[in-house]
Amino acid sequence: MLRTLLAERFHLVVQTSKISSAGYTLTQLKGGIEIKPVEPDSRSSSNTSRGKLTAERITIGDLTRHLTGLLGDPVVDETGLPKVYSFTLEWSPEDPNGFEDVLAEKLGLKIENKRITLDTIVVDRAEKPNGN
Repeated sequence: MLRTLLAERFHLVVQTSKISSAGYTLTQLKGGIEIKPVEPDSRSSSNTSRGKLTAERITIGDLTRHLTGLLGDPVVDETGLPKVYSFTLEWSPEDPNGFEDVLAEKLGLKIENKRITLDTIVVDRAEKPNGN
């Protein structure tokens, strides 16, 4: 609906494309995850501060969005975990490997720096609208 409106009003033409980018992948360690799923609820929350991440009823996809913000590069979820989890992570911001170690120890997850493929939207054309 929104796409149709934008196409009619602004003569917007877009296409999807894949690009290769620096980023991270999040995978399960060989021993599996260290946390147990919780019951889903409409209320989820998370809070990130220096050296601490507290999460209540979030998906691993939600976690990757937090990690993207913390690390400054995109993080792709390759865990295949569809459930909802609650956890608290604490690490020393001064330790370069502290965050990776805590992810492995507390959650059973591995984050790895590598080239990733991202879906992007490319705007081919957009025009100023004609009146109202």
